Amino acid sequence: SSYPLNLCLYSQYMIELINALNSINNTTYFVNNITEVPHTLNNEILSKIRPVGSGNAKITIYYEGVFSMISRSYNYTGYSGNIYYVINAVPINAYGCRDGTTYSGNLHDIVYVKGFINNTYYFSVNGIININN
Repeated sequence: SSYPLNLCLYSQYMIELINALNSINNTTYFVNNITEVPHTLNNEILSKIRPVGSGNAKITIYYEGVFSMISRSYNYTGYSGNIYYVINAVPINAYGCRDGTTYSGNLHDIVYVKGFINNTYYFSVNGIININN
């Protein structure tokens, strides 16, 4: 029996993808305002997963998280948050394979926003990233 996709390569690809996302766990980001946080996170996630396994899968990552204020001074405000994500990856050359692999995890990150922020004790982020490698 032959398979339309090398399962060892796909398995290795998934491991590399998960490791790439885990590499941004416990990361500290510095931004000028809260509205930059989703854009910064998207760019960081894309920079980690784009180089992984080119040509092996279509990837969709859904993420959402909540950050809460942990510190504040006259020139910065710090937030700590957990980001929960779900990866859905479907092999590109797997004929009849529609479901692919689903994996979920979470990241803990810190965000420092420039300036003293008043009355924003919590904020949330969410996004969807699609890559057709």
